[in-house]
Amino acid sequence: MKRIFVLGAGASSPYLIHHLLESAQQHDWFVTVGDRDLSAAESKIGGHERGKAMRFDVNELEMLTKQIKKSDLVVNLLAPRFQPTIALECIQNQRPMVSASYRDEKIYDFDNDARRRGVLILTEMGLDPGIDHMTAMAVIDRVKADGGEVFSFESYGGGLPAPGSRALPGDPGYHLHAAELAFRHPRGGHDLVIECAPPPLLRRSSS
Repeated sequence: MKRIFVLGAGASSPYLIHHLLESAQQHDWFVTVGDRDLSAAESKIGGHERGKAMRFDVNELEMLTKQIKKSDLVVNLLAPRFQPTIALECIQNQRPMVSASYRDEKIYDFDNDARRRGVLILTEMGLDPGIDHMTAMAVIDRVKADGGEVFSFESYGGGLPAPGSRALPGDPGYHLHAAELAFRHPRGGHDLVIECAPPPLLRRSSS
């Protein structure tokens, strides 16, 4: 039996956990979901015989190491700041990790060690980035399978929420982070910074 450990039972987790549990019998998996909020983890497991919920705090290193050692695959759905800690523990204990977070500089620094140990550290496997990569490869593979040749491929992701929607969280920290976007132009190679006016949540009252 293969044991899958899912870190995080937040808003982005239900569909993945549901899929893993639905496929658990067929593939002989057992799915453990860990979260600081035990009730959140329990609600995602829903009493499934192939699943288990546990109270889990990623800051408790001994608990993290113990659970990773017991797992065949670690799926990280926690906030990006926790990804390096989890990835390092997975590398040291030779357990593969799949994560929805971006591949930051710290993960790049782990790359050689992960390759040397033969450990898969697969990041950017969420909605964006993630699904955009997968659908792009599906298109490219289909073209090649039909005998075609791909000379160039460009993919642009992102979008704006519809007026009146509640697509953005109400956390002021999220809005502050989203007020500035810095990136390197994919063709020109020059650095760009796009800034927007602070949202109402962060504006000072003139009174």
